[in-house]
Amino acid sequence: MQGEAESGLAFARKVHFGLIIDDITAQLGLVRTLRGQTAKFGSFDGEGLDELDFERHLSGGTVAPEALCWYSIRKLQARFFAGDYDAAVLASLTAQPLLWTSASQFETAEYHFYSALSRAALWSTALPCQKRPNLEALITHHQQLQSWAENCPDNFECRAILVGAEIARIESRDIDAMRLYERAVLSARTNDFVHIEALANELASRFYAGLGFQTISDTYLRAARYGYRRWGADGKVRQLDQLFPALNGKESAPSPMSTVLSPIEHLDLATIVKLSQAISGEIVLDTLIETLMRLAIEHAGAERGVLILPRGGGYRVEAEAVTSGDMVIVNLRQADMTGVEAPKSVLDYVARTKECVLLHDASGRNPFSEEEYFRRNCTLSILCLPLLKQARLIGILYLENSLTRDVFTPTRITVLKLLVSEAAMSLENTRLYSELQEREAGIRQLQMELAHANRVATMGQLTASIAHEVNQPLVGAVSNAHAALHFLDALPPNIQEAREALSDIVRDGNRAGDILRRIHALVKKSLSRRDEVDINEAIVEISALTRSEAVKYGISLQAQLTENLPSVKGDRVQLQQVILNLIVNAIEATSAVGTSSRELRISTARCEPDHVLVGVRDSGSGIHPRNLERVFEAFYSTKSTGLGMGLSICRSTVQAHGGRIWATANATGGAMFQFTLPVGPVGSEGRASFVP
Repeated sequence: MQGEAESGLAFARKVHFGLIIDDITAQLGLVRTLRGQTAKFGSFDGEGLDELDFERHLSGGTVAPEALCWYSIRKLQARFFAGDYDAAVLASLTAQPLLWTSASQFETAEYHFYSALSRAALWSTALPCQKRPNLEALITHHQQLQSWAENCPDNFECRAILVGAEIARIESRDIDAMRLYERAVLSARTNDFVHIEALANELASRFYAGLGFQTISDTYLRAARYGYRRWGADGKVRQLDQLFPALNGKESAPSPMSTVLSPIEHLDLATIVKLSQAISGEIVLDTLIETLMRLAIEHAGAERGVLILPRGGGYRVEAEAVTSGDMVIVNLRQADMTGVEAPKSVLDYVARTKECVLLHDASGRNPFSEEEYFRRNCTLSILCLPLLKQARLIGILYLENSLTRDVFTPTRITVLKLLVSEAAMSLENTRLYSELQEREAGIRQLQMELAHANRVATMGQLTASIAHEVNQPLVGAVSNAHAALHFLDALPPNIQEAREALSDIVRDGNRAGDILRRIHALVKKSLSRRDEVDINEAIVEISALTRSEAVKYGISLQAQLTENLPSVKGDRVQLQQVILNLIVNAIEATSAVGTSSRELRISTARCEPDHVLVGVRDSGSGIHPRNLERVFEAFYSTKSTGLGMGLSICRSTVQAHGGRIWATANATGGAMFQFTLPVGPVGSEGRASFVP
């Protein structure tokens, strides 16, 4: 790449192509510093390039702004790799207002990626007043990367995942961070982004070092160094070697007399991650406990293990694992502590001090020599570990071996500490998950009640309009009945006219019945159901109920419905509630405007290959730009008498159907609410939900 860039630069200079000269000069500056060919790693000074002179040139006013934008992004990358995060963020701020010059260029993606990582790196040293703006900017970058990743995962998935891992680290979601760092590594490797794989390993190393898992940190760091070396970034490799002198040192191989497990420094990275993911990936309590006990026995060399969890102010045995030949048998049980399952004095000590207890030979002299359990069971090696989450005791893992002394080596203890650390977080998460499920069940019900109440309230607002719609066919039926009697009383009776009048009565009766059935469907409480819904037909039905209300306020209600739209899969009543809420809001907003031209337009269209678009546009008072997102928040309302639930429920309903809803301001006044719905069947992600 460097050779190609240098050749390109020479040609651009030959033909005096100024913009290309500036662009390639910045690119070469980044390449050279990464390869260690500049005076200082992270700086572009050297090889005939002076940063200050070049920046003066770019800011002189005669140079295309694109050149300054690209240079600033290259500088952002260089400073980030060098660890100068303040300078990296400053460079990103220079590039930000110039991004319009490169909207379709990959440099814009590099800007979002490295700016996000630079802000994440500054989190721990930022002043309190800087943390919130930094996090907001970081989340904005992440959202953009996620959007690109959805459309082009090959190029952007690893970037979005890695930034997500940094956000999880900042928010102390350690389990999520562990998963995301490893996913970023695997995604980058799958898509041949060797530099991002190296970068993900480096950031994962930094994360694990912060948790105190130095051996795991070192493993990731070595993988990072190897990746940077493959990339050709010798300058970055030298930086790592200077920061971590032992990183490139020669390591002696384990001797034939070493313990059964290899030292953790020689464990395959995939093995370490596999152990971590096996624990962190479980959210069902029984499965989590069984996985923990099996892994603990397998990787500790123990014969037997017991898991103790706090319950009701005391402690209770939750599981016991024993070896049987080559198998580990785990028995899930809930029993009070009696001192038979494990040495009570050891458990009390661990619970009180939150420290690990290791006895290489429990039969010899030790602080717990008087423990009856040891004399009764002839136990030799024991290890008792606290499961801690933020210094809070989540549980205790007790392991023993009655056949061999010195079973629990430092290497095995390191592995076990990793397991129990993961287990503590996962056990806490399963508890929270269980509580959350219970709360959400009461909430998926409260929201249903609110949705029903909102529907009834909306129908109440339309009482006069509904009465008018029902009254029309009833009046027609009465008039036709009188006409039929008149035709039958004639001499001779006019049977044909009477028949036609009676047919009209049947038509009017059916029309009134249809209106009542629609009203009943909208106001009754019913479970969500999924059917093929003709969205145009659903709109026509709701329009019929609201047209009189619109006419009352002098509003022209128009429908521009695209023909032959595919059906959507959903709950007809819920979707009609969305349409009804939007129309009622539009009528209220338009009726409050003192203008002679009051319009309300409902439209449908095909959106992308697999979505239908519904729009409700009015000529009302409009929405202030800063409130375009807030209007969908629960309990936020721009109306003095509003509860702020209507649009929140609309958003929940649309999202539950796999679509999205948004609001925009019309250039000529008023507002436009639009929502999309996927055509055809939706998966489990589209199940009905009422969580605003």
